[in-house]
Amino acid sequence: MNISLKKGQFWKSIFVVSIYILFTIFLPKVILEFINLTSINSRIIVMLSSCLLATIVILVFTSKYKINSIENMTNKHGIIRTIMYGIIGFLAMMMLQMMLGISLKLISVIFGIETGSQNTSTISQIVKSVPLYSVYAIVFAPILEELVFRKAIFGYVYDIVETKSDYIRFTLAALVTGIIFSLPHDGFSPVMIVYVVMSIVFSILYKITGRILTPILAHILMNFIVLFVQVYLA
Repeated sequence: MNISLKKGQFWKSIFVVSIYILFTIFLPKVILEFINLTSINSRIIVMLSSCLLATIVILVFTSKYKINSIENMTNKHGIIRTIMYGIIGFLAMMMLQMMLGISLKLISVIFGIETGSQNTSTISQIVKSVPLYSVYAIVFAPILEELVFRKAIFGYVYDIVETKSDYIRFTLAALVTGIIFSLPHDGFSPVMIVYVVMSIVFSILYKITGRILTPILAHILMNFIVLFVQVYLA
């Protein structure tokens, strides 16, 4: 197995990641520095607008420039099958989350350590206080995360790995992406395994169909259900 950096679309992938960071982190802060908005809803609207701009820029860029070999698949699935895979992936992810949740609960009881997701808890509390934030959590976060982590990062790592076994190539790319994906959520903690598994499932959906819409759909459905349970049923 070799790593061939020449095979990956490094600068195109960097551009996508940079747009994501610039528009979702720095731009809202800069705008709010110049505009004195006291209303929390107004501040969230600024954030949502920045996310919308980021989504548009990345979608336009990646539609014009293919940034990985998965995008060049000639046997891409049609829209109906793409949606079906998205729903199946969502159901599989929910089952895996339940099993992982039980395992983490046992670890918590046996070893007395916190295994809950602080990220999910924080987002749920914000949504309870400011329902408008759910637009970000359910719509923009899944879309942008899939464009960045699946299309840019996973696609790049997948392309630079040279091996005769596509299974090894995929597994390595999925694991690396999964670890990177988990860090902004809950960092190095027991719940990290949940995000790594999530990332692997989303990567499988992307690789099978060749369409980023598939993991986006599964991610949106999952975030919706998790938030609904946390906010209204917990």
